Amino acid sequence: MKFTLLDFMELSEKIKELRKKRDWSQEIVANKLNISLNSYGALERGETDIKLSRIDELAKIFEVDISFFFINDAEKTCRRKGDMNRRLDDITVEDYHLLEIEKYKLERDLEIKTLAETIERQKAVLFEKKHQIDFLENALKKVLSLINQ
Repeated sequence: MKFTLLDFMELSEKIKELRKKRDWSQEIVANKLNISLNSYGALERGETDIKLSRIDELAKIFEVDISFFFINDAEKTCRRKGDMNRRLDDITVEDYHLLEIEKYKLERDLEIKTLAETIERQKAVLFEKKHQIDFLENALKKVLSLINQ
């Protein structure tokens, strides 16, 4: 059995809950995400898929751990096909372990994505530094050739 975000409290409901707890308008959160108000509204209504990177952004904006979006510790309920109000306590040990594995994989995927983005930024910095060094080397060569004349 594979768990997905939709097996638990609707992600859109959690986003809306966090926004309302902070007394923020949809426009405020949309601006923080750098998306249109219409796009944010669709996200909050569950009308669009949400990438893991967007969930990470939301976790940072709302200052919650990303795991908040996967398990609702307060209510301990989950939504599953054919069993809309199954208690988290009723999930078998195997189900729980599969959930933990899925959560671990999502966290690793997020770490890998973050590291890849850091590497790309560092490559850009190194590329720029190399160009600066090349420019300075050429300038130094010109100055030395003028001095030697």
